[in-house]
Amino acid sequence: MCDEVVFAEQSSCAVHWTRECDELLLVAAFRKSETPARTGACYYHDRSTCPDCSCDFYLKVGKEGFDGGTGCLGTRDDVLHELRAACGKQRCDTGR
Repeated sequence: MCDEVVFAEQSSCAVHWTRECDELLLVAAFRKSETPARTGACYYHDRSTCPDCSCDFYLKVGKEGFDGGTGCLGTRDDVLHELRAACGKQRCDTGR
């Protein structure tokens, strides 16, 4: 689910994953109230959309309920690491 979103925007990512591919994945997974994430059940938010949140970054797996997230993350690289792990375990697929 996660990779397909990136491949659709940048087909070369299917052959060679780059930092640009990482950025496309982060853009696809970012959730604003009016714009849902495009990465299935996985999304993240930061203080730009939730200024009163206790975390700088937080990755959620929506189908797993309120506690289906990672807890506080410090950087976008941390989000990327956790997002890739969740995608690899197919936790983001909406049908699972």
